[in-house]
Amino acid sequence: MLKCHEVPRNVWLLYLQQALDLGQRSKAESLAESLSAASAPEDPGDWGYLGAVLRCWAFIAPDRGAGLLQRCLSYGIRLWD
Repeated sequence: MLKCHEVPRNVWLLYLQQALDLGQRSKAESLAESLSAASAPEDPGDWGYLGAVLRCWAFIAPDRGAGLLQRCLSYGIRLWD
């Protein structure tokens, strides 16, 4: 069961993945912006959303993707000892 605040992110995620699969980079870029703004690297539950953003930015803005990956990994490393 989804909570109200989760619905937009799920929709953006589905559309982003489809746009990437179809090679629609400009559409994917705007969806990645929305999804990125609504997700938090410090929350492991959001990493699935941010994975799609990373996939998009790997093609469109590799520097931004590398920065996001660095931020996500810094939180992820703390989860394991």
